[in-house]
Amino acid sequence: MFKARIIPSISSGNGSSQILSDDEDDERGFDGGEVIYSTSEAPMNDERRYEELRQKDKQAGDGAKDQQENGLGKKGRRVIFFRNGDPNFKGKEVLINQRNFHNYEKLLVELSETIPTPTGVKYIFSYPQGNEVKSLLDLENGQAYIVSSVNKLNKSVSYGRSRENYWQNSRLNHDDLHLFKGPDSKPDSTTNNAPKAPMVVTIIGNLKRDSKYKMLLNPHSERNFEYLLEDISQMVTIEQPPLQSLWTSTKPMEKIESFSALKSYVKSNHTEFLAVGQEGVPMEMETAKKGQLPNRHSSNESLNGKKKQTNGGRTPTLERRTNTSQNNFTAASNGVDGSRKKGSFKEKRWTDTTRIPVKGKAREFHAPSVPDPDDDGKEPNMNLTLDWVYGFRGRDVRDNLIVLKTGEIVYYVGAVVVIYNRKDDTQRHYLGHNEEVTCIALHPDKCIIATGQLGGKSADCAPHVRIWNGITLSDIDAIGYDFFNGTVITVAFSAQSKGALLMAIDDSDKHVLSVWDLYPDEQPRYEQLRYDQLRYEEPRAKRLAWTTTTPNTVTSGSFYPDNDQIIITYGKEHVFFWKLFWKQDENEDVYRILKDKLSGKFEDGAPKLVTSICFTPTGDVLTGDSDGSIVVWEKQSDESFKFNRNLSDKMKNAHRKSVNSLFMMDYGPLLSGGGNELKAWDPMGDFRQVKVRMLPEVAGNVRAIVPRNNGGQDGNLLIATTKSCILEGSMQHKFRFVIQGNSEEIWAIASVPNEASFITAGHDQLVMKWSTVSHAIMWRVQSDTPCVSVAVCPKGILVAVGTSNGRLLILKAEDGSQVTTTQVGKAQINAVNFSPDSNMLAIGGYDGFIHVFTINSAGQFFKTHSAALKNSVAFVSQIDWSCDNRYLQTVLENYELVYWDIENMQKVKNARTMRDVDWFTQTCSVGHSLIGPWSNLEGNEVINVAARSDSREYLVCGDNRGRIRLYKYPSSRPSSLFRNLKVYSNNVTAVTFATSDRCVVASGGNDAALFQWSLTNRSSY
Repeated sequence: MFKARIIPSISSGNGSSQILSDDEDDERGFDGGEVIYSTSEAPMNDERRYEELRQKDKQAGDGAKDQQENGLGKKGRRVIFFRNGDPNFKGKEVLINQRNFHNYEKLLVELSETIPTPTGVKYIFSYPQGNEVKSLLDLENGQAYIVSSVNKLNKSVSYGRSRENYWQNSRLNHDDLHLFKGPDSKPDSTTNNAPKAPMVVTIIGNLKRDSKYKMLLNPHSERNFEYLLEDISQMVTIEQPPLQSLWTSTKPMEKIESFSALKSYVKSNHTEFLAVGQEGVPMEMETAKKGQLPNRHSSNESLNGKKKQTNGGRTPTLERRTNTSQNNFTAASNGVDGSRKKGSFKEKRWTDTTRIPVKGKAREFHAPSVPDPDDDGKEPNMNLTLDWVYGFRGRDVRDNLIVLKTGEIVYYVGAVVVIYNRKDDTQRHYLGHNEEVTCIALHPDKCIIATGQLGGKSADCAPHVRIWNGITLSDIDAIGYDFFNGTVITVAFSAQSKGALLMAIDDSDKHVLSVWDLYPDEQPRYEQLRYDQLRYEEPRAKRLAWTTTTPNTVTSGSFYPDNDQIIITYGKEHVFFWKLFWKQDENEDVYRILKDKLSGKFEDGAPKLVTSICFTPTGDVLTGDSDGSIVVWEKQSDESFKFNRNLSDKMKNAHRKSVNSLFMMDYGPLLSGGGNELKAWDPMGDFRQVKVRMLPEVAGNVRAIVPRNNGGQDGNLLIATTKSCILEGSMQHKFRFVIQGNSEEIWAIASVPNEASFITAGHDQLVMKWSTVSHAIMWRVQSDTPCVSVAVCPKGILVAVGTSNGRLLILKAEDGSQVTTTQVGKAQINAVNFSPDSNMLAIGGYDGFIHVFTINSAGQFFKTHSAALKNSVAFVSQIDWSCDNRYLQTVLENYELVYWDIENMQKVKNARTMRDVDWFTQTCSVGHSLIGPWSNLEGNEVINVAARSDSREYLVCGDNRGRIRLYKYPSSRPSSLFRNLKVYSNNVTAVTFATSDRCVVASGGNDAALFQWSLTNRSSY
């Protein structure tokens, strides 16, 4: 094994690095087998050439201090916080630094303890802009911010203008003396003016008495009463929203009119209050007025714990209703909206009604009259095992392609790293990341891999780098959990020391460059570790040094192959050369990364973006840029790198588009990729162009060039493209597709009945049919506009595709040939779904319209019904048919569930009448059968998509946090158990069961990631 050490200069050279041979090692007393390089200490103080972009760090190993200086500054940031909706709150000044607050969650906890809010501080807003603060780095020194327990800022309040004054040690006015005396105090007694403790009150839902919430009231401030009611409505179930008023819970019940009145009642020992909605008055008063029965949602116990004695102590039954009410209930049970006559008994709410928060608003769902015995909230008896990853991510990332020494191709899609064996057509998957992978690097041994990830919203999903074995898939190390302040955008291994060092760059404000020693104990370790060990134990790698680079965009970086001390970073209008120095300070190794001011100077002005880099055998550096030019940086004797005008002019405007990739073949030619062009240049002939090859237009532009075999001596190449394809070929032979996929987001997936296949529709205007067995594309159709919805008829004959411009395509499922097309409207078609008998097609648009077409056996269709959603401008996102072809259920933009009667195309006003309707599919993401999944969400999390298996045993849901969850179906029990997967960092856009429920297919994320999981029995684990 190799070990890299930086030591003081052995010779009296000019500070340049040396590579010592084995014989020289032995003569100087070093162990054979180590690669040792040296440097002089003098350049550290040479301000004429090197500059330090970060403040001097006295303790290189102090990670907390590093992060503090890097992110929050040495002195921290002093800000002031006000409470949302409270004009009289004087503000809380807080010093934000790394010592006090290691992360954003720690700050929220601290503010919750010091600034009372109904449910604790969950949101911070800038003032007066009103932008949500999501990171400590978003806080600016000297600025004001508003804390809130709800995600809504009250901008109508003038914060920071409190009229409350602080106590002063001055003589009291005689007229004010009574304010400081207690009720039992003697006239001349002094008053204890200690701060009053917060008041604790309990808010109870009027029509649902088991919904209770405790909250704190600050006795020293006045709140806007309307905003207090708004906070309460988020915490307590209001059966008839919105919340209208607060009432005392004991007789005589009195209405609370203001915040001051509420505090007065609390002082008089009232601690429980009723939250009343549109019913207007407390339930007891309504019953006393009209002689009606108590609401069946209420508890059998009163607020003070005593049982109500009604009808002999028994719960009132339905027999007490009038005949009209009984007829209406019977009609409702049969799925028919019963009519009511004037003067009939007022319908009450039922115990089978459940209210849950859906995207910040309470939604009401009705249970079926006969409960499903399998709806027990238990874990499903199946697991989801990743079977295949379709496509490749090349649209928005660079260098996402490496080749192991086994010949396997490695690339990342979503949070998964794919190891693809072209010969056997098999995949293996590394699943160590919990957010999307953003960069990858291959160790010089062609086995070890380093991957960096996106920063998530929780501490466990922090940005970091994972180092693992590509052959065994075992973890070696995980570094940077507490260091990186942004997504890791670049990782690279050192070449001179055989991969002993690792460099990484994050996407923080100033793009921090860090260098890590992977083997500080001198022996690399490859044994397998558990994931939790990697996260919570100390990382094995040691950070040597770090520096900020530039606030401009950084594309990537690399070690210089011949000297690990030289690092190159490049991006927007820059190429920076850095040098790693070492010295011993107080018996401790101190490392510095300094910028070389003599290197990387463009003579004709810097390009907009430097996009690629490679190195020549003579030690020169080549860079490609967005202007289509290739620049030569010639190595000088002092290890500086100067612009070579003669050679650079010969490759100026080498490509018509950005030079995305450069690669120097071992046998000589330089290869460059720009646009869909591949060009070969002769470095021995002053970079004379010798060959040009064009990629097929359907493949897209070149993203990366990688030799198929070690060094590329046989000339075989792998080309990654911007349209998410990988091709194989050479400059002499034709390129063939190895991997194809969607290049933009996939928003719709539909399985083909009775086939092992499914169909996708994407924003790249492609409709494709895939095999779940061979994983190959069976056919593909190019549309004129982005495709956003797709459905296959239950007979498996026709495919309906909705586009972004309101056009509907009908294709044959067998071969993708077009049957017909029509313009439904001008708005985007968000949802399409065939009726169970395949004779009708329902279409939901962005304009809020629902259209129903009749389809004949020849595939011709005619519009038969059309309706707009009444009193709503929300678009339709999902549609399901009932098994009898009579009803539709639709989900709107605001997650409202709306039912439609197809016979007269009218909205069903009484949702309770639909509780026993049997739905042919369950693509709607809200409903009674999805109460369990919604109850497992937090904060602003929502369920984007859902699908039910054909066997009606399982339900799969995808949310806006990138998680796929498998439930039993139905899943109406709160906190139902589930199987969880996370392969995306944001929205799951589509999900479906396929191949007779043997697999699940889903898409999402930023990279058109399409995954297929097999359903496997838990007993096999």
